[in-house]
Amino acid sequence: NQFWAKRNGKYSYVTTGGNEVTYASENVTAKQSAPSTVVQSNPTESEVNTQLPTSVEEGEEDYLKGVTAYKQEKYADAFQYWSKAAEFEHSDAMYGLAVLYDRGYHIQRNEGKALEWLKKAAAKNSVNAMFQLGDFYYKGIGGVQKNLNEAIVWYKKAAENGDVESMSILAYFYEAGEGIAKNPNQAIAWYKKAAEKNSTISMYRLAFMYGTGAGVPQNYKEAFHWLKKAAENGDVTSMGMLSQY
Repeated sequence: NQFWAKRNGKYSYVTTGGNEVTYASENVTAKQSAPSTVVQSNPTESEVNTQLPTSVEEGEEDYLKGVTAYKQEKYADAFQYWSKAAEFEHSDAMYGLAVLYDRGYHIQRNEGKALEWLKKAAAKNSVNAMFQLGDFYYKGIGGVQKNLNEAIVWYKKAAENGDVESMSILAYFYEAGEGIAKNPNQAIAWYKKAAEKNSTISMYRLAFMYGTGAGVPQNYKEAFHWLKKAAENGDVTSMGMLSQY
């Protein structure tokens, strides 16, 4: 299963509550994975459906019914409810359909369809979809060729829409100069945004950059501050390094 879900105890593909969560990486980095909302959601382009409010409410109702069905492994029902909600341009329902196609639940696995629904969801500001697209292009999975430039576009969109993991990933690209011009100041800025949202890895990277003076003025006070926070979050490496201060 290459589809990454993601964070905050939510479904590995949707933004409203769920159980499956795999911490970021190769399984639906599972944001890492039900979306953080998949993965939490926050759309991007496309206009919002101009139907009456009752139509929007109907889309939400069907979406939630789909979430319940998915949890009960009634994938045929989830597909039906999310397809209905998607007609009202419900971004999380679109994301859910992408998950079903990617995993082949109830329907034949179809990476092309999964990608199509991911893009539709991202166009409606689904942060989970943005992150997933970034992940697909970065790793060359999900039926697409590896494309670092395209991956950065989607990670950046997700980061700008509040996705913590994407903030950390974008910061790393700026720190390492991977696929983008090396920019320590931007790396620090994005790591701080992620750290403020409790990203332990970002806290550690901030401690490293300040402690070693990697592209920024060396600052042991700042290094200690972030190392301590990372250690308090349970990072074993930070705990060990903290003893050296």
